[in-house]
Amino acid sequence: MSGRTKAVLEWLDPEAFVFVQCTVRVPHGSYDGPDYWICDVVRVLDALDEAQSRLTIRTEDDPRSLKFGKKVYLTMLGSKLIFTEAAVGKAHIFRMAHSEADVVCDQDMKDACKSAGLMHSQCRPY
Repeated sequence: MSGRTKAVLEWLDPEAFVFVQCTVRVPHGSYDGPDYWICDVVRVLDALDEAQSRLTIRTEDDPRSLKFGKKVYLTMLGSKLIFTEAAVGKAHIFRMAHSEADVVCDQDMKDACKSAGLMHSQCRPY
């Protein structure tokens, strides 16, 4: 991501992310452009209100899986996710416990990205 994107994310929720600066290589010559960053959302919250949400919750039964015997959330089209405000607190973005591939952001994060002209299609507002 660009330095501008990094600045917006760090400004809004600095504890949610880890950034690593990229080395940019070009076929001929040397790169003399802006810095780019790899970003990961590292905050994981167990904030889902399972009783009010609509999704599939199962126990991983594949003994080859690292999650064997653990709870797994399966979110798909038609899922409805409700989060407890007390568990979310002041977080603007997080990964879901039991479904860490899912990254969830709030409206403040979406608005900040939109105001800065950034793409934010991967955020699911809660």
